[in-house]
Amino acid sequence: KKMEGNKRKRQGENKGGSRSKRSKYEDDEDDDELDDDGLDSGSEELDEVDGFVAEYNEEQQIVVWVQKKFEPNPIEHPTVKMEPENSSSQVIISNDGYTVRNEKGYRMARASYGCTQGGWYWEAKIIAPENRVVSAKTPEPHWRLGWSTNNGELQAPVGCDKHSYAYRDIDGVKVHQGKRKAYGKGFQPGDTIGFYIYLPEENLVSSQAPDAKPVTNKRTGKPEIDLEVCPGSKIAFFVNGESNGVAFDSIFKGMYYPAVSMYFGGEVQVNFGPTFAYPPQTEWEVQDP
Repeated sequence: KKMEGNKRKRQGENKGGSRSKRSKYEDDEDDDELDDDGLDSGSEELDEVDGFVAEYNEEQQIVVWVQKKFEPNPIEHPTVKMEPENSSSQVIISNDGYTVRNEKGYRMARASYGCTQGGWYWEAKIIAPENRVVSAKTPEPHWRLGWSTNNGELQAPVGCDKHSYAYRDIDGVKVHQGKRKAYGKGFQPGDTIGFYIYLPEENLVSSQAPDAKPVTNKRTGKPEIDLEVCPGSKIAFFVNGESNGVAFDSIFKGMYYPAVSMYFGGEVQVNFGPTFAYPPQTEWEVQDP
């Protein structure tokens, strides 16, 4: 489906990360794998953590953590563009909102609307900087593109944490929580990448986590709660209309925004429909690899 309808404008109440701090991805594209296992118990009293809100359960007389509900989109036909207020300040977004470039280390940019239910598709054409001489100070450009919730870290590439899922140009690997795994074929300037996500109705159902306690992630310093997976959900990527198969399934519940991150001059031109370079076809085989 084209990405115009049944989506909700981001509310801006909780953006992932600071928009101006220096990133560990400033100078090294081939970053080390991240480790999110080291968590400390949090002692701070919080009303909202990582997509959950605290509610008092009178029957049990305890505070429970309830996953935030996603409201139906009140706008029937929104216009989807890349949103500066939903992106790192270092990322350069064109005035029309359809071209995105980054001159230094990885930073993320997200679109203005996210998806909560159904199947959605968008495209990004890969563009390389013109007349660039590769050197130690100006390395080759690279791309990590995909989907991110509003909690994804903006000062890092897509796929660096549990809130985003990426497809990487180098070797065509998939990336989630900073872990790279073999997936499809690599891509390069001139290619058009397709991004498909399917979110079943279960994604809209909030659930209680009475035993969940906020803990502090040692790496990020942020309080977190384990996220709930959404059975039946899936993400797939395409290169020039050719499917690489399902990259991720049973992803975490959330509202997912088209997301791009580029490295040292990488650029993309996004297309949210209704006319695509490689229109979605019913005969596309989006199956587990």
